[in-house]
Parts: sequence; C-alpha cells; structure tokens
Amino acid sequence: MPKPATGDPDQAFLHGEIALRAGDPKAAVAAWQQAVQAQKSPRSAFGLARASYAAGDTTAAAAAARDALAQNPNHVGARILLARISNASRSGEAQALELLGSITKNPAAASPDELVNAQTLLGDIHLARSRMSQAEAAYSEALKINPKAARALNGLGDALYRRPLLRGPGSLRSQYASRSRRSFGQNRRRQVQAFARTCR
Repeated sequence: MPKPATGDPDQAFLHGEIALRAGDPKAAVAAWQQAVQAQKSPRSAFGLARASYAAGDTTAAAAAARDALAQNPNHVGARILLARISNASRSGEAQALELLGSITKNPAAASPDELVNAQTLLGDIHLARSRMSQAEAAYSEALKINPKAARALNGLGDALYRRPLLRGPGSLRSQYASRSRRSFGQNRRRQVQAFARTCR
C-alpha cells in the first residue's frame, strides 16, 4: 500500500481505514499517526486509538481514546473503546459500566450501531460476572435495535443457557450443594460407625 502524502489528512484517514479493514494494524497505526500529525482532531485520535487497540497496545489505545474525548467529550466510539479496555481488569469494571451507562442513558447521541455495541459490551460484562438477568436485559436491548446482531445473539444464548445452571431448585449449583451435603452426611455416619466399632 503506498504511503499517504505528507500533510494530507484525508489520504491518511483513507489509508488508516483500509489498513484496519485489511487486518494490518501495524500499517494502520503508522497511517493514523500520520493523520494525527496532519490534522489533530477527534477523528484522527479515535482512528489511532482503534489501530493501537488492534495492534494489542492498550496503553496507547486508551491514551488516544482519551485524547479524542478531550477534543469531543460526546465521542461515543471513544467511550465504548475505553470501556472495553477498562473492563479487561476487574478493578476497571466500575469505570467501564459508567462509560457505557453514559451512552445507554442518552441514546439520541449515539448511532444505532454504537448503541448495539454499547449494549452488547454491557451484556458481556454482566455475563462474565454471572449477572444473568442484567446480561439478558442488555443483550435484549441490543437486539431490539438490530435483531441480527451476531454478538448480542450469541451472548443472549449463553446467558439463557447458563441461567438454569446457576440458580434455582434444579440448577447445577443447587444439585452440587445437595450432593455435597449428602456426601458430608454419609462420611460423617461412616466415621461415627467406625468409632463405635473401636469402642466395642
């Protein structure tokens, strides 16, 4: 791919998007870095954030996403990316939920695709913490917007499958607890019987 002309932000934007779609994060980072040099804007900062994230550099991605938000506090894409990065650690869950909440509570400021991404990520966070009802609600909101959203469909399927396994009288957790109590009782009876035999 030919390098964009120095100082031409439109060319750099185009090359950055092409590299991202082609799955070449290294070239995408270089193109978006040039775009930032040519034109400092929320668009160039967010492009660099996406490219850095694709390249596995979450530190650079978070810094670029914050730069995009500093220039445009309402930048939805940067909020979603920061939430995704924050959620990688359990200590960052609260920040991730806050970022996503700022989007879902103000849907008029986001595009349909952005809302689907935000609700789906919200569902993923709750699912990972076994908060099934909240996960189902988030995935369902995403599917109201786009009934064919693959990640939301998969997430909802996982949540519905796992829910009966985790709670309720017939759940695996309940069955395991019941088996554990029975096993403990049986072991205790055997111990008492063995002790009684030694005392005869």
